[in-house]
Amino acid sequence: MAIIQYSSLVNKIIGKVGGVVFQRMGQTSGIRAHVHHKPSNTNTNNLNRFNMQIVASFWNAQNYASKQAWIAAQATFTFYNKYGSVIQLTAYQFFMYIQKVAIQTGLALNGVAFSKVGTGLIRGPITAVCNSSTGFFITYTNPINTTVSEIISVSKPQISPKQLAHPKVFFIAADQTAGYTSKNLLPAALALWGGTYPSLLYITVAVKTWSVTYNQWVQENSVIIRCT
Repeated sequence: MAIIQYSSLVNKIIGKVGGVVFQRMGQTSGIRAHVHHKPSNTNTNNLNRFNMQIVASFWNAQNYASKQAWIAAQATFTFYNKYGSVIQLTAYQFFMYIQKVAIQTGLALNGVAFSKVGTGLIRGPITAVCNSSTGFFITYTNPINTTVSEIISVSKPQISPKQLAHPKVFFIAADQTAGYTSKNLLPAALALWGGTYPSLLYITVAVKTWSVTYNQWVQENSVIIRCT
């Protein structure tokens, strides 16, 4: 996809031209092929739509003072689009983002606004061991020592580390504290890998933690290991 950087000479390009579509995203635009999307009625998409309806209703139920608090809170966070440009979310978008994370990590919806604390994401060390005899375990220490929820992802096994793709979420653990060693994740991982153990193959293991105390992402890191 081509990228256009806006300047004094080029300040706007948007819409469909022939078989391509120009999209405006913050201070940049993308050019993509025009595609006719078919409605998707998979169970996952239907569940996502249902969850979004719940969160939208939750926003509508907030009173004026609560919404003003969310407006003030979102200004303390910095968000970026996929091109690295800073974008400003509305209070509603920020609220939807936070509640979506709550759903993803198995937490209750939170109507109380909050401001950003700390210095952002910490890349704390993690270790992972995948062994056909003993199992698949992940160990790490929560660097800010608060109650967190984890999202653990793994990639599909590959012969070479250079072939590894982006890992997919396969395990969520709610309300862990301080040091954490996962239960044996091998059964869940095997379901993602099609039931075949990846002997002598490489995988990427990623851990992302959400602070229940501070209501923000506090740690994200990944490691490449070889299954034995």
